Amino acid sequence: MEKPVDFEKNKENAIGIEGVPFELIRNVPGGFHICQSSREKGFPLVYMSQRFLDILGWTKKEIAERFNNKYIRLVYPADWRSGIRYKSDKDEAYHMQGDNVFRMLGKDGYHWVSGTAKEVEMNGHKYIVGNIFDINNDVQREEKLKRDLQAREAELQKANAKLAQVMMDQEAQLEEIRALNEELMEANIKWHDANMEQEAQLEEVRALNDELEAKQRKIDEQAYEQEMRDVRELTHAARWTAKFNDQQKIVEPWASDELRHILGYGDEEEFPNTIDLIDKSIHPEDLLAARKAFATAIEGEKDSLFDCQYRVKHKNGTYIWVRGAAKFRRDITGAVRSCIGIFVDVNDYMMAERKHQQELETAWQKAELANKAKTEFLHGMSHDMRTPLNGIMGLIKINEAHHDNEALVRQNHKKMEIAAKHLLSLIDDVLQTSRLESGKIEIGHELVNMGNIINEVASIIEDRAREFGIKLSQEVPELTCPYVYSSQLYLRQILLNIYGNCIRYNHLGGSISTSIKSWIEGGNKVVYQWDIRDTGIGMSQEFIQHIFEPFSQEKKGARTTYQGTGLGMSIVKKLLEQMGGNIAVTSEEGKGSNFLITLPLEIAPAPQQEVEKVEECYDIQGIRILLAEDNALNAEIAKTLLEDAGAVLTVVADGRQAVESFVAEPESFDVIILDLMMPVMGGLAAAKKIRGLDSSIAKNIPIVAMTANAFKEDVQQCLEAGMNAHVAKPLDMARLRQVLCQLVRSDEDAE
Repeated sequence: MEKPVDFEKNKENAIGIEGVPFELIRNVPGGFHICQSSREKGFPLVYMSQRFLDILGWTKKEIAERFNNKYIRLVYPADWRSGIRYKSDKDEAYHMQGDNVFRMLGKDGYHWVSGTAKEVEMNGHKYIVGNIFDINNDVQREEKLKRDLQAREAELQKANAKLAQVMMDQEAQLEEIRALNEELMEANIKWHDANMEQEAQLEEVRALNDELEAKQRKIDEQAYEQEMRDVRELTHAARWTAKFNDQQKIVEPWASDELRHILGYGDEEEFPNTIDLIDKSIHPEDLLAARKAFATAIEGEKDSLFDCQYRVKHKNGTYIWVRGAAKFRRDITGAVRSCIGIFVDVNDYMMAERKHQQELETAWQKAELANKAKTEFLHGMSHDMRTPLNGIMGLIKINEAHHDNEALVRQNHKKMEIAAKHLLSLIDDVLQTSRLESGKIEIGHELVNMGNIINEVASIIEDRAREFGIKLSQEVPELTCPYVYSSQLYLRQILLNIYGNCIRYNHLGGSISTSIKSWIEGGNKVVYQWDIRDTGIGMSQEFIQHIFEPFSQEKKGARTTYQGTGLGMSIVKKLLEQMGGNIAVTSEEGKGSNFLITLPLEIAPAPQQEVEKVEECYDIQGIRILLAEDNALNAEIAKTLLEDAGAVLTVVADGRQAVESFVAEPESFDVIILDLMMPVMGGLAAAKKIRGLDSSIAKNIPIVAMTANAFKEDVQQCLEAGMNAHVAKPLDMARLRQVLCQLVRSDEDAE
């Protein structure tokens, strides 16, 4: 089984997840992170995006030192146990749930986050790929709302306490009534025993009963009125009250001015205390649920409460979210006689909650689109990479079957070289697109002769255009300022990508015309403008809107017919933007396209004298080379090609062996060639080790990096490690011979 992928150390060249380049995946919005799917190890984090670190406030170093990179230690324990783990159908291991809300430990305390995650498998290992979004502010707003409601409820409790005192006073009066009733019953017994001899006593008893009933009604009314006064005095919240008849129906609703103000009304005249108006103000979709909740509370136990959120109609015609709550007063039979309620505006909270839900849905949709783009990218890359590989493998089999046909074998070798170069250009485009997306490309500031650039590009495209039968014409007036500061590499790449498309999507016998202008702008700037037109197949107006998107191609069969990847124009656009320029594209299907490139450049002084370059024959006959290469096939290829050129090779498998071989016989080698990525000891470490030896030979022997790490920062790292030169793979023998001769032969001439 392969080792787990180290996403942090292998950012630049990691294939990614399910074949997606890592530099593309890591731009997924939100706090993107990857951890190993191991509950026992605490779900070790193997990658954290910058947004993940920003949300929590930690640095990678702090998470490594304080939490040992264990994801589980960042999650609030109660949240981990209660909501964000599950057992999969396949095994008993714990994994993160797909979508949840929980707390994570930030540098300034716990943060509420919303998380999404998915388990993926790669190289025989399981990972959890997740994303978190900061919802701490939303949760804090909800907590504040809860505290406000609790404060309101505390005020109601005070009112209830005072109400309870009133009820106790009422109970004392009821005791007096009961005592009077008992006296009445005794009187009735005596009256019956006396066979109703005294009619006057009966009238007295009836009068006494009427008096007692009136007193009971008065006590009830006084208690209710006292409750209302107490509530109104103790709270300034939006309030409402109601009385109930024997059928448990509201007969006397009442609403406070604060309640009316919430709904946009001024007084009782605008919003009368009628149950019909209150019902009509509730949103039709919420009315049934509100009525059901109210009826359930009435029919419930003694201490049951009404508490419901619903929408009510504002005076301006819109609906707002409110929370209605009420406590009921019941008689000795349990029947409801009155209620006291509060009315709270929760519209801001509900709108924020809905907005948050919409944001989560939007984020999910974006993730789905990103996943779809990843799938399309994998399909496209699979086709683009397999096509030249299939050709190379097929040609190898043909050569094996016809090894005696020298002409066919030689012809197939040329075809294989073309396919291999196409595959290499595809890999270069993908890597450069990734680097441009991440902002890692640095535009150089070197002296450039624009006349040479224009001539070199013209020379390159002439040969390619001739192969396709395409005519070229170019109008180049005298350049205003031929010397500028810029990057020769990226200037060539921009122009060659444009011309490459003009040739690739043209017709046999078609043409490409170029007009170049330049003018001074702002004193120290010169603007160069290329107007490039072709007579090719053209593009639709709809596709032009997407031409600069990575992997975009208008024709579904373009990859096969024209061997394009859909990356060239994306690279051109991003390079021009970083250089301060722009490109405009117009086209008409069936007639051709027009590319207008405008690029401001810093004016540079002309050099004192340009030395004309003379072609040299780089002879490496007899040069003694110590080569460190861990890949056996690459080592065999380099050894064979260098020995065929006359060099003397000593080959070792890693940097430590190279150091040991050099230390053992330092005078046996003229130059050292090191691969960078090797087991035991890499090329950079080996170079530093050799340069650190106490020996003049170690300080001065030429060291060359020969590696697939071919970016500008890779070259800089090599030079900082003490190397003299950098040669990129695939191996270019002409370039390598030139470097070896310049390093070794120049030392010999100096001696």
